Amino acid sequence: MSRRDHATVTELDAYAVADELVSAAVGAITAKGFRVRIQPGLRNAIPLDAGGIGDAESVNVEVSYQLEFRGGGDGFGDMFDRTEPLYATVEAWWRTRGYAVVLRQLEPPFRALRARDPASGFAVSLKQGRIGNLWLTVSSPPARATHTRPPPSTLLP
Repeated sequence: MSRRDHATVTELDAYAVADELVSAAVGAITAKGFRVRIQPGLRNAIPLDAGGIGDAESVNVEVSYQLEFRGGGDGFGDMFDRTEPLYATVEAWWRTRGYAVVLRQLEPPFRALRARDPASGFAVSLKQGRIGNLWLTVSSPPARATHTRPPPSTLLP
């Protein structure tokens, strides 16, 4: 992952770093033998001047990828049982890289794990919804707005 000073990161840089973080996390997941496929989802930049608070030239970039977890079994309970080791793998991998785990909710019906990289200020989340959908989401620290359309994902499904 690129270590950029988040005080000077641009909106476009933030999209690139977010994709790097997703790619690295998926690599760690597959290296442990999990079979996942990623599907690009939401990519946006939210101005930080909402309600007159903050600087209109700063944005928070967020990208989200849906993870298709491939493994046997059916049903809600089974899906939560099957993804438990996935969460343990991701948490251990983030911790070995110096990330601070800031949210750890691992009980059904909603599972969420969120960590922040203190070096870059980016936050990464692994979330599982009520029906078992998995999402890997990255949020940037404040970035300098470039007022451009979000670039396409650099990760292929």
